[in-house]
Amino acid sequence: MSISRGTTDDVGFFGVASGATVTNLTIEGSVYGANNVGILAGSFTGAAENCHVKGSARTASDCVGGLIGYFEGTATNCTFNGTVKGSSDCVGGLIGKSGSSDLKSCRANAEVKGTKYVGGLIGYVLATVTSSDKSIDDCFASGTVSGSSNVGGLIGAMDTSAFRKLKTDTSTSSYSYYEYATAPYKYIVSNCGAKTSISASSSVGGLIGQTLGFVYTYNFRIKYDYSDYTYPWDWTFSNEKAVRCMDVTGCFALAQIKATGSDAGGVIGKCNSTNVSDSYFNGSIVGGNSITQYQGIGGICGAITAPATVTITDRDGKQHTRTVNSTDASAISRNYSRATIAGSKYVGGIIGNITSNATVTSNFALNPVLSASVGPVARISPTTTDGFGAIGSLTTN
Repeated sequence: MSISRGTTDDVGFFGVASGATVTNLTIEGSVYGANNVGILAGSFTGAAENCHVKGSARTASDCVGGLIGYFEGTATNCTFNGTVKGSSDCVGGLIGKSGSSDLKSCRANAEVKGTKYVGGLIGYVLATVTSSDKSIDDCFASGTVSGSSNVGGLIGAMDTSAFRKLKTDTSTSSYSYYEYATAPYKYIVSNCGAKTSISASSSVGGLIGQTLGFVYTYNFRIKYDYSDYTYPWDWTFSNEKAVRCMDVTGCFALAQIKATGSDAGGVIGKCNSTNVSDSYFNGSIVGGNSITQYQGIGGICGAITAPATVTITDRDGKQHTRTVNSTDASAISRNYSRATIAGSKYVGGIIGNITSNATVTSNFALNPVLSASVGPVARISPTTTDGFGAIGSLTTN
């Protein structure tokens, strides 16, 4: 099969498959399109099981995967072997961009090239409003992955900021609209691995480039002048908090990582409100060597951060920028790093730089080389003050 439609969106064996179930299908071919490109399907919602694809997928713009360009649903025991190249964002060995989806026992062995949101298995996971937990379990990627930012051996980036349960209510007596956002569900990445060679600038990880693992919860009220709800005049927020809802557990990365910019980690490059546990990294991370450049390189996480602001769009289309004053901290526990790690600033065997509250417990780093051309460097993290804090300002073996 060969399809070349460089100016057409939704290109694949199935251009668009909506509410579909596809099982026991094997395809070999090449596809080229504009947006949403995959050998099996350009855009797919539904269930895919035992689908196996070989070949090449390219896009002139965004969202390309070896199997599927844009995906939302469940995928079980699906594989891809070949090359995937995107001219811009959301490029993945198996899936370019995914919504709130479940993946089980999926594999990709691919050469993957893009710009932002580039991953060996999935380029970008952008979760949506949901009614259940979601998971990526027992999945694996191998090959080479390259891009500029948000680049990972398995997943380029995961964003769960909209992964919430939403309830709405309209009051005819007070001419008000109410919205309640809660976070009862989790997005879990478990028992997954990557064996890759990775090159990127910033937010680059052996497993995941960047995680935004929180849901912003709130109560919201719009008050209207009239009962037809066409003239809003007052907006009120209450009970606001960023709640952690993402777990990365029981995973591994065997990777050779080259990062020219900031935030490079053996498991996660830039970690935001995420629980990372029982995972390990082996390989190497080589960062930049600029005296003026900020870095943050760690055997498990390059940097740990927290959201400063979020933007909520109400039902009338008005955007509300909210300052985040309460956040669940990232938790980094029972992880192991054994890798050669070299960079310029903030180099750690477990975490490079911590700029927000975090719980860091029971981790073990046995790195043959930890080096920083400028410093500081530490066995666990140069920004911690516990007994495993800084062990030197430049190089240690």
